[in-house]
Amino acid sequence: ETNTGWQEVGGTLSGDVNWPNSARIAVTNTLTIPAGSTLTVGEAAIVRLSPGADIIVNGRLMVEGKIDFSTDTAWPVSFVASQRDRPWGGFIVRGSGAQVTARGAFFTGSGANPRWFDENSGYDVHRSEQALFLIDGGRVELTDCYAFDGHGQFGHGKNGFLTLTRCLVRKFITGGEYNGGSVRIDQSALIEFPADDEVFDDAD
Repeated sequence: ETNTGWQEVGGTLSGDVNWPNSARIAVTNTLTIPAGSTLTVGEAAIVRLSPGADIIVNGRLMVEGKIDFSTDTAWPVSFVASQRDRPWGGFIVRGSGAQVTARGAFFTGSGANPRWFDENSGYDVHRSEQALFLIDGGRVELTDCYAFDGHGQFGHGKNGFLTLTRCLVRKFITGGEYNGGSVRIDQSALIEFPADDEVFDDAD
């Protein structure tokens, strides 16, 4: 693309918000979807996040990308770092009504805070690095999604619910720890943690 026009967003959304197909969104600071609000992201949108920026989901996030394996066509939604060497944060999905439902999406470059769990109490963890998906009482359902090259962990659950269907999760420090709730993995692959090498470290 040449002369891409980015719509800058940040802060707290209000009501139901739609980012249309092929939108170019620059999240300049932490974005909050409050309870009772829904953010819908259309196919082929690119969401570029500034260093350290989080997406806090207390309401609903609906990601409507498309990956059709039968016809080899794809219009994924992409969540990427605005600067390749400076990661963004992650999704904080908090509350019984909080929900992320994503289909046909790429997630890469997350995990900005290596001491996130040291600085945020109330979680039982073995490691301190920030997770791409922190699920605290909420739900995350990913279908035909790819999460890769994270600087932190893939996930963490506290009485939360995670479902992966036909997903690839690749190159995070760990897959995360999940206490309470449930994890369902169907026709998915979790590989190269934290990297593809011959060393196997059987330890927390």
